[in-house]
Amino acid sequence: MFPNSILALASVAIVAVNAAPFKPPFSKECTNISLNSYWLVGDCLASTSTGSHRERSSVYLPDKITNHNGNLEWKLDGDFASSCKDCTLNGTTLNCNCRSPWSSQLQVAQLNLEEHLANYAGFLLSDLDGTPSHPKQHGPYPVPTDFSYTFVMGNTTCWGSDCYNVPDTIPGPPCAGGFSVQSVPKTCHKFHWPIAGDYWAGFQTASLNSASKAWEVLVYDNLDCAGFALKIIGPQDEGKCVSFAFGRKAVSMTIRPLWNADP
Repeated sequence: MFPNSILALASVAIVAVNAAPFKPPFSKECTNISLNSYWLVGDCLASTSTGSHRERSSVYLPDKITNHNGNLEWKLDGDFASSCKDCTLNGTTLNCNCRSPWSSQLQVAQLNLEEHLANYAGFLLSDLDGTPSHPKQHGPYPVPTDFSYTFVMGNTTCWGSDCYNVPDTIPGPPCAGGFSVQSVPKTCHKFHWPIAGDYWAGFQTASLNSASKAWEVLVYDNLDCAGFALKIIGPQDEGKCVSFAFGRKAVSMTIRPLWNADP
């Protein structure tokens, strides 16, 4: 019995060492908690031991939560916003009306955001991908009240080795088409040409417009967003039709916020 007890205690000790450190509910350390365009925003204590300085930060919830059969569940890149609507925040509980394969009616779904979101030195962050380390420096822009932007591409044509199979590959006009107004960060995004096969939309000009002047777009000449960006389109380029070096063609992009954010 005694050796078994020792083994049991050792197992408990190992579990305790490997367990993620306890984080208090962010509602105890953050104020002005709100939901805006699927972004959770809060003013959180930068240090819980000294001082009262707070940092404002944000988390983009559709990248952390999914709709699974009408229920809100935690999942990276879950995109619950594509099948849920009328979302509100009740304390720290997210409430939405979500589609379900079992019913023609939307059903009420809830999720306690404190299960996987916490305050890390003033930053609201998710631990879905492991215990996060808070950023070394703050975003250069404040968290906006309007997260919307439009990104417009131009001189669009087919990108790929077999583009001769695409009927219309004549480049379009500069900065003439692209995203509608949205507030969604994107990681290595590209546009598939609307025909069967691996054909992608290439572009040689682009324009960024945002209400906050706090977004930037990195464009790449490959599908994997590998290597250096052809161009970084930032606040200094807002409203301009930007072309890329040596007339090179871009095919993918990453769109990211420049404020304190967990996108």
